[in-house]
Amino acid sequence: MAQRRTTSDMRLEIARLASGVDVYRDWVIQAYRAAHGTDPDLNQIVEPGQSFLDMFDQNPSVSAGDYLLRDLRMWYSVTADEMHGGGSDIDAFLTHFRAETGFDFLEETGLLPKLAAKVLKRGHVTSTQEWRMLRELTDHSGQTTLAPADLARLSSLMARFEAAQ
Repeated sequence: MAQRRTTSDMRLEIARLASGVDVYRDWVIQAYRAAHGTDPDLNQIVEPGQSFLDMFDQNPSVSAGDYLLRDLRMWYSVTADEMHGGGSDIDAFLTHFRAETGFDFLEETGLLPKLAAKVLKRGHVTSTQEWRMLRELTDHSGQTTLAPADLARLSSLMARFEAAQ
């Protein structure tokens, strides 16, 4: 039987994901300052993570928690898609994000398991972008997304792609 989620558990998960929103928000603000010498219009970037907790605290119910968790995970997916094709600055952000939060940004999107399955089925990595994203999965020693045999095969496919570059 599945364990029933409590509002306390949901609040902890919202807080965990919201902390990542804050890490991203700070990174965007710092990048804007570096490029323009001024602060960005704060209405043009993601809300502080605390706003998600405030919304939950106003209505601490399972349905509100489900809604906010879906919303946060959607934000992670959309933001990851916007970062797609970035370069070393994105790689540095993803490394910093994991160090600050203790979890992987891309894993929260659900994108990495789908991409890994696609590459394993296809039998090869097709682009630097795919390779970069999969590296987030293979470089993370605590990953539980892939079985050890699949991880080894994926690492081999990535090495083959890298050698061909």
